[in-house]
Amino acid sequence: MAAIRCRRLGLGIFFAFLLGPVLIEPLAAQPQFGERSGYVGSKACAPCHASITQRQLKSNMRRTWRSPSSKPFSGQYRNQIDEGPQPSIGYLVSSHGQGLNFKVEVPAIGSREFEVESVIGGSRFGVGFLISMQRLEGLRLARPALIETRYRHNSQTGGLGLTAGHPPAKPNALETVFGRVLTPQFQERCLACHGAPSMMPNGEPGISCEVCHGPGQPHLQAVAQGGLDDLAILNPANGTPGQVVEFCGLCHSSDHLTLYDPRPQDLLISNQAFSLRQSECFIQSGGQLDCIACHDPHGNARHDDPVYVETCKSCHGSGIQAATCPVNAQDGCIQCHMPSHREGDMIDHWIRVVPALGSAPKPPSEWVKSRVEPRRLFLRVLVAPTSAEADRIRLEIEQGGSFHDLARKHSRHPSAPMGGFLGGMLVSQMNTEMAKTAKALAPGQLSHPFQLGRDFALLYRMPRDFRSLAIGLEKESAALLQKGDLRGALNGYQEALRRYPHFLRALKGMGITLRKAGQFDASIQVLKRASRLYPRDADALYQLGLSHGLSGRVLPEIPLQRRAAYLNPELVPPRMRLGVIHFQQGRLREAARFFEEALRLKPLLGAAYYNLGNTRLRQGKKEEAQHALALAQKLRMKFSEPSGRLKDKP
Repeated sequence: MAAIRCRRLGLGIFFAFLLGPVLIEPLAAQPQFGERSGYVGSKACAPCHASITQRQLKSNMRRTWRSPSSKPFSGQYRNQIDEGPQPSIGYLVSSHGQGLNFKVEVPAIGSREFEVESVIGGSRFGVGFLISMQRLEGLRLARPALIETRYRHNSQTGGLGLTAGHPPAKPNALETVFGRVLTPQFQERCLACHGAPSMMPNGEPGISCEVCHGPGQPHLQAVAQGGLDDLAILNPANGTPGQVVEFCGLCHSSDHLTLYDPRPQDLLISNQAFSLRQSECFIQSGGQLDCIACHDPHGNARHDDPVYVETCKSCHGSGIQAATCPVNAQDGCIQCHMPSHREGDMIDHWIRVVPALGSAPKPPSEWVKSRVEPRRLFLRVLVAPTSAEADRIRLEIEQGGSFHDLARKHSRHPSAPMGGFLGGMLVSQMNTEMAKTAKALAPGQLSHPFQLGRDFALLYRMPRDFRSLAIGLEKESAALLQKGDLRGALNGYQEALRRYPHFLRALKGMGITLRKAGQFDASIQVLKRASRLYPRDADALYQLGLSHGLSGRVLPEIPLQRRAAYLNPELVPPRMRLGVIHFQQGRLREAARFFEEALRLKPLLGAAYYNLGNTRLRQGKKEEAQHALALAQKLRMKFSEPSGRLKDKP
């Protein structure tokens, strides 16, 4: 049956879920529900489903949207934190009557105080605060800003803690000191998934029964009429495992803005379904692992729930065909294979082997091997013209030679420039001989030569930790780049790419490093490779365009930046660059439009106001220019570039 296109997170459409897979398109700026009739509220569910209703009412999912007067904020709530180094910024959240205040004390500027409009999040990880701003120091912003505050209530400590997703570096200007401004698309998703009453078809706060099960009135009528063959209610658990993950992913996934080649740590915030789909457990099972295999959707998740281990052992236990853990076959699965981040605060749900966390594995033996035929394998290939040549190269690899280097030097396969790396290959798409050879390999094992057409090939199955090792190297390289050590960063990125040649983040990092070193042609080549591998990654296109433009080649930059802006409607940098380019070309009307687009996304962006102000000055629109430049000055106190010099980046 044709797939359903869910244009919005208008949750009234969920009843149609089982008709087919759900595709999520970009959300509109204003929620518009379809038919709202038939919603009766969760109280109508309680007479027949008392136990489930009571558990769900107390769950974190039900309490994802709260009033500022709810516990623990009612009464005399007061928490303060000072963010250093000196001079420190002071953050204070305190109750007053039926509300909450969020106060920021900024050095040399003074205090700014806001009424907390809503409290979002569950009790397990903590709850965040939403504030809004329409004016700054009496100056009207480009649009009203809904802001997720920089600090939240930490449920584990009872104090304030940095909100997940916010940069740990101390803010240096008003534009970042309050928190993160929600872009229009993200704002709608945030409010819908957290259950803002104004967006819920039944008007209840949080995720109530009818959000997942659809309108209750047809169900009540069916039961009253004895229509037990058709209960006229949606039960997501009746779908296939893939449909269940897709359903939960309407909120617990980043599908509204696809992440390409993400790291596990990129998927900590509301990305559980997306993370699960990256896991080998999900892929090798053919999508048979779903969310409710481990979680009761009507209650809270637990760190120590024995169901988790039992779910793992249902495939990896004694007597089952899937691999048995050589470290601990009975317990501790989650701690090693779904590690927590940020001091135990967040779990990424990407099930995998994490060598740094586990005990030293026992030597391989037959009892731990998987008997399950793999569906996907990460492989390298080296193709030689003769069997003797392939044997000679195999011997060289066994004696310590690098497969990567030897493939680059000798392989006749198109993958030779990337060390023979093929990426994740579906066994079903390989030819017969290659599939047979690949399936027989253990992780880290090299094949004997086999015939591939008129040539002879060697296959190497990547070790389980190849990606983890590359991620560690990329992280170290990014730190070196930030410190200005370009040579060290470049060496680190090169080594990361030797281990994982398709690593998008390392490719972009290497391209940026080469650009900073003035090696524009090399930067362009690396970023072209990133864009060929991931043609819909907007940031790769932006970086490629920037390398063209900063090398003096503006003509090829413009279509790249336009494509980046099209692919990611929430990405600001391409719009800023397009504005700068049009300003420099004297096309002031177009330049102003791009800066205004940037400000519609980020209405506290000082650089965009500054650029817009200079553009308005050139247009002779003095009043508008003064307004924009005044906002820029307040948002960025150190903003002192001479008139006409534009900022490329936010």
